[in-house]
Amino acid sequence: MIVPDDLKKLQYVILSRFANVGSYVASDLATQSIALLKDSTSNYLWQPSNQAGQPDRLFGRAFYRVSGLPAPGSAPSVLFGDIRSGYMIGDRQRITVQRLDERYADQGLVGFLFKERVGGDVIRPAAFAKYLV
Repeated sequence: MIVPDDLKKLQYVILSRFANVGSYVASDLATQSIALLKDSTSNYLWQPSNQAGQPDRLFGRAFYRVSGLPAPGSAPSVLFGDIRSGYMIGDRQRITVQRLDERYADQGLVGFLFKERVGGDVIRPAAFAKYLV
């Protein structure tokens, strides 16, 4: 069960330089639970974005739903922190294109095969606080 006070505390667990620009990241199931949380006046804590390109909000902070995060109970399903400072995406190689002339020749078509190798990892664990459900 997700407790609103515990989510709010995540902002104060990490250093202020990370917390000042921090945002929430949650799995699909955690997002569903958070979207249903209400305050004492029955107002929802989670606020969907009304503008295209703008993130949803939780406690006035950006909130992102990430489908690749593990489900609650198996690993951290809600994170708070500075994503730009704490996580790095590495392009391992440029996009390569291979033209497949013969594969679709009997249909009068030409195929293209695109490949890109990308990875990512946490480079600064202190920039994140985890909430285990």
